[in-house]
Amino acid sequence: MHVAILIGHFPPGSFGGAGIQAEGWAKRLSDRHRVTVITRRDPADQPEREERDGFTVVRLPVSRVPLWRTFADVAAIVSRSHDLAQTLANVTALVVKRLDADVCSIYTIDAEQQKLILASTIGLDAVAVGSVEMPIGEGLVGLAAERGEPIAIEFAREHPNYRYFPETGEERFTS
Repeated sequence: MHVAILIGHFPPGSFGGAGIQAEGWAKRLSDRHRVTVITRRDPADQPEREERDGFTVVRLPVSRVPLWRTFADVAAIVSRSHDLAQTLANVTALVVKRLDADVCSIYTIDAEQQKLILASTIGLDAVAVGSVEMPIGEGLVGLAAERGEPIAIEFAREHPNYRYFPETGEERFTS
C-alpha cells in the first residue's frame, strides 16, 4: 500500500507536536508500506525531495492558504457535484487560485488501457482537453502517476521524462 501523509510543517525546520507525530507515523508505517510525506518547503532552502528513515519527503512551494484548507475545499466541490467535467473545471480553478499558478491541469486515468487523458486545464490550450493522452510512466505527468507522488521541477524541458504536446501550447511555460 502507498500511504501519503499531508502536513503543513515537517521536521527538520519549524515544526510542532503534529510534525513530530507525523514523522513518527511515517517511520512506523514505512516498515510495511511505501510512505510519502507531502509538506511545505519552508524555509525555501530545504530540499524539494529527500529519502530518509525508509520514507520519502516531498516539499512543495509555500502557499498563502493552508494546505489542509485547499484539500477540504476540493472535497466540498466533489461532494456536491454530479458532473465530472464541471467538477474537474471547478477543482482546476480552485488550485490555480490557491497556488497563484499560471497553469493547472487534471488528467484522468483509463485503468484498463493504462493511460492518462487530459481532462481539465487552465493555462494550456482548451482544444487539448480530451485529445492529449499518454501511457502511465510516460512524460512528467505519467511519471508522477506511476510513482504516486508529486514531481516539482523548475525547468521541466530539461528533465529526461519531459514530453512535448504541441496542441497544448505549453511551450510558453518553463516549469
